[in-house]
Amino acid sequence: MNQDLEFDYMTPAKWDSVPDDPKTEPLFFDVADAAGLIRASQGRIFGVTFIKRTDGELRTMSARLGVKSYLKGGTLNYDPSAKKLLIVFDMKAQGYRAIPLDSIMRIRLDTIGDITP
Repeated sequence: MNQDLEFDYMTPAKWDSVPDDPKTEPLFFDVADAAGLIRASQGRIFGVTFIKRTDGELRTMSARLGVKSYLKGGTLNYDPSAKKLLIVFDMKAQGYRAIPLDSIMRIRLDTIGDITP
């Protein structure tokens, strides 16, 4: 069964009604839920939409976890999990990027099975 499923998993409303007024505050994933859903991709390409911390810009990215072929050695100077970041490989830019788990608005996965909040 190969379906292209798109999930809008939101907090705090969590699958309740989405506000009709587009001027309302955006709804974000819970940090643990977002990390769990992205890790459920198991190295397959997924889509994610989030707000960048640097300039507040809305960003949509196609990414993967587990890409090791572009590593150049060395270690990060910070702990990504302490800053609520997840390091992924950006498929378009062909480089590693950090996704802020606390500002994810949409995750798109295919064929992951059932998701329940």
